[in-house]
Amino acid sequence: MKRILLLGATGSIGLQTVDVIEQHPDKFCLVGIAAGHQADVMQKIIDKHPTIQVAGISDVSKANQLKGVKVFSGTNAWWIVLKIVNMIY
Repeated sequence: MKRILLLGATGSIGLQTVDVIEQHPDKFCLVGIAAGHQADVMQKIIDKHPTIQVAGISDVSKANQLKGVKVFSGTNAWWIVLKIVNMIY
C-alpha cells in the first residue's frame, strides 16, 4: 500500500486525487494533507480518512478548526508536514 501526503488537498487536482485514493483503498492511504485556507474541506477529508495523522494549513486563523489530527499552520506548514511524514514513514 502506498502512503500519500497530499499537498494542495483542497484544490481541484487535490480533490480529484482524494477521489482516486477513495476508489482504490487497497492501494493507497492518506497519511497527511496540506492546503491554504479551506479548513472545512480539509476537515471533511480528515473525517473520511482516519489514516491521516498530520495536516498543515497556511491560514493560521483557521488552524483551530481542524480536529482529530496534529495540525501545523503558517506559510511553511506544508514543509513541516512533509518532514513529519518522512520521519514517521
